[in-house]
Order: sequence, then C-alpha cells, then structure tokens
Amino acid sequence: MSVSKKDTRLQKISFSQEISIALRKDYHHKNSAVKHIGRDTGLDLRSIKSWYDGTRSPSIDHFIILAKVSPSVFTLLLQRTLINLSLIHISEPTRPERIG
Repeated sequence: MSVSKKDTRLQKISFSQEISIALRKDYHHKNSAVKHIGRDTGLDLRSIKSWYDGTRSPSIDHFIILAKVSPSVFTLLLQRTLINLSLIHISEPTRPERIG
C-alpha cells in the first residue's frame, strides 16, 4: 500500500505549527485568544498572532515566556528538551566512606 502525499498523518509538522497547536489547545475556548495571550505574557500582539497562526516561531526567550503561561507549550518545551518525567529519579546523596 503506497502513501499519498495528501496523507498528513505521516507528515512531520514544523516547530511553528507545534507552537500553534499548543496555544490553540490552551486558548481555544477564549474569544480574542491572541489578546488573552498578550495580556498573560506582555508580548507584542503581532508576534503572538504569527505564532498562533503557525507562520513563525518565537525566539527562545519568548518561547520560555509562553511556556510559563501555557501548559501545552510547557509540555512541548519538556518534549523538545528530551525530558521524560517518568525517568527522573531523585535519590539520597551518598556519603563517602571514611578511611582509617
């Protein structure tokens, strides 16, 4: 079975599209979502609109600000930095053995 070019299930999406999906997931229920994001972050509305539309990606500084207000963007940040919360294990520090 061949895969057609129109089959989007197997196509990779861009980082800017991932940001857009994450923002829409958290702000889809609000009218004027871009304005709400702007109020939450203090960032420029024109930039936010391009991120919300998926046409541009935010800078790393703006990406971190978005991650602070958007749980979905925060999850994306963790996925992009290869942090898997199930693998994090905090253990007791070991004490060195005394000699003599």
